[in-house]
Amino acid sequence: MNVGRMSRNQGNDTLSGDRGNDTIYGGTSDRLINDTNGRDLLFGASGDDLINANQGDDTLFGDEANDTVRGGQNHDIVSGGAGDDLLLGGNGNSIPIGANGERDWLCGGGNDLLSANEAED
Repeated sequence: MNVGRMSRNQGNDTLSGDRGNDTIYGGTSDRLINDTNGRDLLFGASGDDLINANQGDDTLFGDEANDTVRGGQNHDIVSGGAGDDLLLGGNGNSIPIGANGERDWLCGGGNDLLSANEAED
């Protein structure tokens, strides 16, 4: 089993996982974070992030700021965090979770479960 961990704090970067189970932390700037395969944990942090899942059962967190978080092909948990976020369910059975802030929900082809907290949903 491959297990990877990656973290960046400065500059706008593209971070991508590998075939194993990865944990990726975006840091403080705007990021493009991509998953490939495996069961991955993707964290956007404080920048305006674009976070994409692909294959595998993944957990994606936008965290602060205004994020776009996209589920992939399998069973993903998709959370925007505290900003104004766009959550996309993907083709799998996704669970988009909202927090404080405005958000838009777009569910994909699977059986999706929606959960929201305070704010306009």
